[in-house]
Amino acid sequence: MYHFIYYRTRGKTSWRIFKGLRIWILAAIAVILAAAPSLEIFTNAQADSGTQIPKWFRNDASLWLSGNMSDQQFMDSIHKLVTSLPAAANYSEPAGQSSVNRTAAKNCEDQNFPLVDWHGCDYSGAYLSHANLSSANLRDANFSHANMLKAYLVESHLDGADLNGAEMTNVDFTSAYLGGATMVGTDAQFSDFNFANMANANATGAVLHDSTMRWADLHGLILKNANLNRVLFMNSDLSGADFRGASMLDTGFAYANLTDANFDGADLGSADLGSAILTGAHLHCKNNPVCN
Repeated sequence: MYHFIYYRTRGKTSWRIFKGLRIWILAAIAVILAAAPSLEIFTNAQADSGTQIPKWFRNDASLWLSGNMSDQQFMDSIHKLVTSLPAAANYSEPAGQSSVNRTAAKNCEDQNFPLVDWHGCDYSGAYLSHANLSSANLRDANFSHANMLKAYLVESHLDGADLNGAEMTNVDFTSAYLGGATMVGTDAQFSDFNFANMANANATGAVLHDSTMRWADLHGLILKNANLNRVLFMNSDLSGADFRGASMLDTGFAYANLTDANFDGADLGSADLGSAILTGAHLHCKNNPVCN
């Protein structure tokens, strides 16, 4: 008989097998995990968000407890569970750590920060606060509901990425590529989108107040019901943008191109559109002299 110890370092899981009585450890794990479907498991890098124990492992634990699975088979199940848990990753400057749910694709294990190639990878719910992902290839990746607070995404490629519901407060998106990305319900307040490309992205219901979006390509951007209070859109291309129902109190549009933009139902209280191009814009808005 054997018992085991596992430890994590630099995003990897290592196992040490020792001779002895492992049965007590196995039994304790099986009883706790089989009876606790919503128990949260934490890594040393993530103390505030957990991972629900998968049903397949709870079923294996029950089978082992009832004598219908061998010790070795249950050991293999535990190994599979542990290696699938969010892993701690150490970043270069600025310091930060992440817990991620990766797909099996080899590129999704890339740890060459900041120039990782995570295109098409599933990092939904990941902890990436303060992560340095500048110039990274994140095309079509899934970051929905991820914690990316104060992340560095300068010149990163997020074309087609799923950022729905993500925590992205105070993120640096300077010169990032977000064409066709989805940010539905995303919290990206106080973020920097200067010189970014968000053409045809969908940010319905996003919280973007106090962000800067100057000199950006935002044509066709969907911002329905978004919080855009005090956002600075100076000199940006917002042609064809959809602002329906959005809140834009004290928002700045100096020299912005708003050709064919739709402001129906939007609140433009104290917004500055004096020097903006409004050719063909739908202005059934409220609380601003340009509204009709």
